[in-house]
Amino acid sequence: MGPVVSPGMFTPDPDTGTLLTETHLNRPPVKLMFSLIGLCNLDCMHCAGPAKDPATPSLELIDWVVDGLIPNIRAVRLGGNDNTEQLLSPKLLYFLDRVATKPQLQHFTMVTNLSVIDPALADAIAGQLTLLELSIEGTGANYETVRGFSWDRFVSHIEMLNAARDRNPESRLKLQLDICSMLSYLEDALEVERFRDWGVERIVLREFGSRGKPGHAENLLSRDPDRVARFLERFKEKCEQLSMRYVITYENRFSPQRISLQPTSAAAATPAKPAAAAAPSKAVAEQMLPDCHQPWEIISISHRGEVSACCRYPFWAEPELVSKTIDAAWNSASFRNLRSRVNTPELEDACRRCEFKHR
Repeated sequence: MGPVVSPGMFTPDPDTGTLLTETHLNRPPVKLMFSLIGLCNLDCMHCAGPAKDPATPSLELIDWVVDGLIPNIRAVRLGGNDNTEQLLSPKLLYFLDRVATKPQLQHFTMVTNLSVIDPALADAIAGQLTLLELSIEGTGANYETVRGFSWDRFVSHIEMLNAARDRNPESRLKLQLDICSMLSYLEDALEVERFRDWGVERIVLREFGSRGKPGHAENLLSRDPDRVARFLERFKEKCEQLSMRYVITYENRFSPQRISLQPTSAAAATPAKPAAAAAPSKAVAEQMLPDCHQPWEIISISHRGEVSACCRYPFWAEPELVSKTIDAAWNSASFRNLRSRVNTPELEDACRRCEFKHR
């Protein structure tokens, strides 16, 4: 089956290429990231800390999004832009019901830890979404160590979703497993057959990043690049054998060719301190994609009506957003400034850390 580029939200739109020099756009965004709550119920060991804002967007903001943006949008992604759990939002069903009144979306996805769900919500998700991105780091006891949540309950929630898909013959919902690769639990991702039996159709491996908590440094993949390279070969082989689609966001950094270029002197045997997050290594910088398309395609809106261009760039305040036209929000001074800088040496620190720009 081989690797695939994740479709929808982060795949460059074919019409965007000619616009990358423009800062003021005469067409609306084609993709939306939206958060329906500022809260997360887990305190995963690799997160900076759980999101603790229980606020939800006003119904006025939701209606502004649905009526003003959705009709022109090709892809919608709930969550993934602020480390929150969308299933906790009491307004999720309202949003789904409102979206159901509009033309069918080509891509409608949600990022979730799947710790909170019931049959009614499972039916709504199976009926409308095209992709559910399930996040884990390890399996079994390792999952519980990282997440502080029952592995058996997580698996039972996947079964609930599959039952909802079975009840709806028109369901377009597919399951994607997003695995944050931590060195201690790396080989758990080799349970590809188990994931396939859950109904997972694609696995995405993302690189664990240090948040400064105790024990973080020992889980950085850069501490044992040879082990990572061997793991990736086994992972790809497993996926090929089972026709599992996969995406590896950090593969180029741990290819055998790149590792063979590393120094082998005695001095190099001592693990180096991780580089500062804001200053990527030369190896990473050499893998920068030539262009970032997202400020020309995506509008990201927080649960409080703040705005950004993607899942990495910080939100900025957009006062009285619901009183503005889509064009005014899409061509604000902040958007135009970001477009003028993102593909230049003046790019922001958030852009330098972006896994999509540094694959």
